Amino acid sequence: MVDPVQPKINNDISPKFLRWAGSKTRVIPTFMEVVPTFNTYHEPFCGSCALFFSLAPQSATLSDANPALIRTLKAVRDHPDAVYERLLCFEWSEAGYYRIRDQGIEDDDEVNLAAKFIFLNANCFNGIFRLNKAGKFNVPYGGHRAGRCPSLERLTEASRLLKNGGDIAGRF
Repeated sequence: MVDPVQPKINNDISPKFLRWAGSKTRVIPTFMEVVPTFNTYHEPFCGSCALFFSLAPQSATLSDANPALIRTLKAVRDHPDAVYERLLCFEWSEAGYYRIRDQGIEDDDEVNLAAKFIFLNANCFNGIFRLNKAGKFNVPYGGHRAGRCPSLERLTEASRLLKNGGDIAGRF
């Protein structure tokens, strides 16, 4: 049995580090065939940034109405090592998930917020992000599909592409 404190590390090559309901991951091969030439890539609802990471544009503007997602992208861009170290401090189990979920995502520290956001996303049901009327994240634990921590290499590559690509905007 795997120690519930230690996460399973996701060592896939892709820099995509979030699961996201409605992600374009599965259709990217089709998209890649029809993407036109562009100077600046604009993603108004970036979610997991699957297409952004696949295109690896030299200039981009990523935006989303979810402020916790935007703060997470910025923290990974600026501090991938610190975010990864914080992720390793969590108890990667169902009980650990509910403890972090009950604390809430909001945090004044960008690294803490990003680590909680990534942890909850990795462990929640189907990568769904949902807040109740009180503004609390309330997605249940994801069961057997939960618990894959992004590797340091994945976060570092995501950071490189986010730095290279350009601007990360908040609400638009």
